[in-house]
Amino acid sequence: MSDASQKMHQRSTSSSEERHGAKRCHLRALSEELASRGVRCLSTLPLEGAHGLYVTLRRGTDCVVVAETVDGWRFVGPGLECNATDPAAAAELLLREPPPPALRDVLRRRSRMKAVA
Repeated sequence: MSDASQKMHQRSTSSSEERHGAKRCHLRALSEELASRGVRCLSTLPLEGAHGLYVTLRRGTDCVVVAETVDGWRFVGPGLECNATDPAAAAELLLREPPPPALRDVLRRRSRMKAVA
């Protein structure tokens, strides 16, 4: 490898390591915030750079990831998209119970299930 390509490779590797470190840091902060509220969390090992945090809630288990956007780092999960610099707000959003489904949606699903069966 030439000197120029080695330097470019080192820069891309270090920036990649910095991004992984930032993801771990944000997910750890969210995990600590949720643990202080009595919620169980499990952090995963990165699979192709995708760090995840599995959160056990009353409605089931959700997976939260950290994504880098133009505006900075954001927590992303089912019903969740917020700034990763505020883990308390993310914890509030995760712990908020979703609204119950509308009756007409339930009846529509049932009619489709009868048609299929």
